[in-house]
Amino acid sequence: MRMLLVKLECRKIAVEELVELLSDYAELGFRVWLYDKKVYAIFKISSMSVLKQLIDKLNAIHHLKFKFYRIEEV
Repeated sequence: MRMLLVKLECRKIAVEELVELLSDYAELGFRVWLYDKKVYAIFKISSMSVLKQLIDKLNAIHHLKFKFYRIEEV
């Protein structure tokens, strides 16, 4: 089964809030950490449609700024 490996950078969100959000969409074993006032995450997701659902949730958080560093098929 093909998965997507996603690397994400976020600003203006708590680590705990991002972990809670990712737990609904990402596969088990994702990593989230804080560095220099930014929250980073690396995780696997099952499909592009699930990733689009996650993006919709991220966009719904008005103060959040995020960008993807890499999305690759694994």
